[in-house]
Amino acid sequence: MRGPVHLGKILEKTIISSGLDQESRERLRQGLKENKIFAVWEDSVGQTVALHTRPENIQRGYLTVFVSDSAWMQELQFLKSEIKKKLNRKLGRGTVRDIRFQIGAISAMQNSDRNTQAEQKEDAAGRLSVIDSGVLAKIDDQVRDINDPGVRESVRRYLIASSISSVETRKKRE
Repeated sequence: MRGPVHLGKILEKTIISSGLDQESRERLRQGLKENKIFAVWEDSVGQTVALHTRPENIQRGYLTVFVSDSAWMQELQFLKSEIKKKLNRKLGRGTVRDIRFQIGAISAMQNSDRNTQAEQKEDAAGRLSVIDSGVLAKIDDQVRDINDPGVRESVRRYLIASSISSVETRKKRE
């Protein structure tokens, strides 16, 4: 009995036997390679960033990413080249040529209670977080009464980043 066959091998056989010309086969292969972005996104950017972003589309190496708010969009502009490198390491050199961030809808499932767990593990830059859940709970209490969700999340991220920075500064002194 034959074991399982890798889906990539099945797709490659299908492409070869499709009767398409060489250029069309290469475009199809590139499209399949590009669409792996959806599978590797969270692993590449980290759980915290993934909670506030969603890869929307990739065509000819140009990736469009929806972002939850303008604060995240600005933060990601600074991380753009690092994100591109990480994605290309996973997908193959040159797969992602450029990333365009725009404010768009992020699914409610992404922004569930995983949000609190994620920020205990890493900050927006993907560094391991050094704040404990008690500090995180205090921050959540401090921002609870801010009515605007975008402002509330921005203030929350600022307080988390400040806490991480102060803990890291204390550790360097020790």
